[in-house]
Amino acid sequence: ALEWGSTDAESCIIKLSGNAVFTGTSGQGAVDDITEQRIYVLQCDMEAGNILTSSVTISIIPVWREF
Repeated sequence: ALEWGSTDAESCIIKLSGNAVFTGTSGQGAVDDITEQRIYVLQCDMEAGNILTSSVTISIIPVWREF
């Protein structure tokens, strides 16, 4: 699950590969299984009129098994 929150924001959008996947100033949403690197971007329109952007990169570390 992906969880986010903001303070003093009027609206927020979370994007993955440029496409909106979630909206709202806070919340939690289910995501598909992560099988490769993903970059989620949070963009919020603030009450003061400015726009704040933050991102998180999720990388997968492979688990090696000897057969």
